[in-house]
Amino acid sequence: VQKNPFYLGLYIAFFPQLIAGPIVKYIDISKELKNRDINLDEIQEGIRLFILGLGSKVLIANNIGSLWNEVETMGFNNISTILAWMGIIAFSLQIYFDFNGYSLMAIGLGKILGFNFPNNFNYPYESRSITEFWRRWHITLGQWFKQYVYIPLGGNRLGRARTYFNLFIVAAKYPAPNPLSILTTDIPDAQLFNIAKSAVSPLKLVPYPTDVG
Repeated sequence: VQKNPFYLGLYIAFFPQLIAGPIVKYIDISKELKNRDINLDEIQEGIRLFILGLGSKVLIANNIGSLWNEVETMGFNNISTILAWMGIIAFSLQIYFDFNGYSLMAIGLGKILGFNFPNNFNYPYESRSITEFWRRWHITLGQWFKQYVYIPLGGNRLGRARTYFNLFIVAAKYPAPNPLSILTTDIPDAQLFNIAKSAVSPLKLVPYPTDVG
């Protein structure tokens, strides 16, 4: 436990990792806050990572995101099956390159200042299972949820039903490439119905069943 308000304040205000991660626990950088080595090789590597992250965000994420924005602008009643899938894939790639870009910039800035942050993404779209995907996506956030949410709730020690409940709580708060989870907060049900319909069927979109329920 850090009782020195200076080092505690320095950790809380440590700007490179504040916006989008990686989530750095105090224990991860406690020694480096007091004593760290800054050398030319680390600075060069930090600059390389920062440029990579900036490119991922500005050149890839922003441009791919424009396709998703076009789909929203056209209206989900007017898009084809192919365009619906292109929009979903574009959103998935945008959120990855956006998050990963910010993380690389933070890791790069940390190296320039003499800090070593943990890796945050490990090529998640190469995963062969959902479990592997969660282990590769926003790694530090997953570890944070496990340590401070899942395990305190009981983890898998309180029976199957409670384990599923705990997993649901974690999954509900976990940011991942799920376009429909974003859509449900901002877009009416009728439009949600139509984009889902256009994504799975090449047939003409049918009217939203307003009389259901």
